[in-house]
Amino acid sequence: MSYPSKSPRVALYPLNDLEGLSGLHFEKKNDNGELVFWSHTDRGPNAAEIIDPKWGQKRPFLMPDFRPYWVQFSVNPKTRQVKILKKIELSLTGLPNTMADELPVTPSGKFLKRDLMGVDPEAICFDGKHVWMGEEYRPSILKFDLEGKLLKRFVPENSFTNEEMARSGLTGIVSQILPKELKNRRMNRGFEGLACNDKKVYPILQSPLPGANHEVILLEFDSRDEKVSQVYFYPLELKADKIGDLTLLGDKFFVIEQNGSVGPESLHQVFAFRLPQSTDKRIQKQLTIDLVKAGYHFADKVEGLTVTKENLIIVNDNDFGIEGDQVNLLRKTVIGIIEL
Repeated sequence: MSYPSKSPRVALYPLNDLEGLSGLHFEKKNDNGELVFWSHTDRGPNAAEIIDPKWGQKRPFLMPDFRPYWVQFSVNPKTRQVKILKKIELSLTGLPNTMADELPVTPSGKFLKRDLMGVDPEAICFDGKHVWMGEEYRPSILKFDLEGKLLKRFVPENSFTNEEMARSGLTGIVSQILPKELKNRRMNRGFEGLACNDKKVYPILQSPLPGANHEVILLEFDSRDEKVSQVYFYPLELKADKIGDLTLLGDKFFVIEQNGSVGPESLHQVFAFRLPQSTDKRIQKQLTIDLVKAGYHFADKVEGLTVTKENLIIVNDNDFGIEGDQVNLLRKTVIGIIEL
């Protein structure tokens, strides 16, 4: 593995009116020189988990009726102006699905009803005809039309019973075809990154499955046949514990690895790789950029990544400014543009 001799500096642009972003897609550079992006929220504002001796892990949802949404925005590198261009609210809640998830409660501790079709979306990509998202709960791959209508949700085998499917009207929408092993993912560590082209979708887990020897599962999903066509294994750095996002430029992938810390001693790095062509499905990677050395070391969750021929662009998830059960106004959403 070779390492670059130095890291470029990153140009930072605060996105003051955008909160809780957890994915990133570059759309175009318009005639005004503005860079146009799409991003999205996750499941919504929630406070720190509560460990209850009787009920287990509780999660306070500050806005139980919150619907995740897509947002289109532009950044002008010269004037530093940021514009929100469009928001598309999804017809899905952010509430957990089953007993395998956290127990959702209100800020006062009242139990909330689980939602079999609730999602915690963490990544987004466009293939020209559809929008694909990766989400953490089951974990699942979500297929939408360009207007935000959910067409299909692909989940691991035996995620829901036939009775649950019929009672909730999920037959025809939910397809239980992903590898059953994915159900063993750590809680809230489902699909964190997702990339696609016009033929394939590539979701990657946030963290290794229990006993997986620090390797993270990356799926190759055939978007035309709607089935898993390959399983790969991505090796995490020993000091990293999770993936931030995944993107694709041509046949080259870029992925964020991190450890959830902040400051100059934290770990936030971008690696590049191509899929192996041999029978060995273990991926060989190369460090592209150390984000900490480049100056992007103030965010614990760098969860949006997109790459063009000129730039690598990242954005952090600021958790809607929530820290514990308080709102920290210093927790900002900041996009970083790095020249390649």
